[in-house]
Amino acid sequence: MNSNNQDQTKHILKLSGGKLIIITSLYFEIILNLGLWRSVIKNIEVNSPNTFIFFVSIFIFIFIGLYLIFSLLIWPKIYKPILILPRRIIMIIYLFFGFASTFAYLILSWSKIFLTFE
Repeated sequence: MNSNNQDQTKHILKLSGGKLIIITSLYFEIILNLGLWRSVIKNIEVNSPNTFIFFVSIFIFIFIGLYLIFSLLIWPKIYKPILILPRRIIMIIYLFFGFASTFAYLILSWSKIFLTFE
């Protein structure tokens, strides 16, 4: 009788890959983006059907993006090469994106920087 209860518990706790990706995507979208949702709710007044549809489309767009990223990460042809990459290559990639984001910030805020030196 005890083993039957354990089998039922294991069956309840077992998640398929798709369900796990959906739960992870929702967690990343809702819980880890609380600041985003606070600012969206603060800046968007949902007083018409169009703004409500826009608000829902933001939620769906972010969810689909996260779902695609997590789906690619569990695909064996993608995650195995990522696991094999040496740490130096990963650090070079991180540095590149860090420099690229800093450069993009400087380009976008160039007028503010230029005005401070005038």
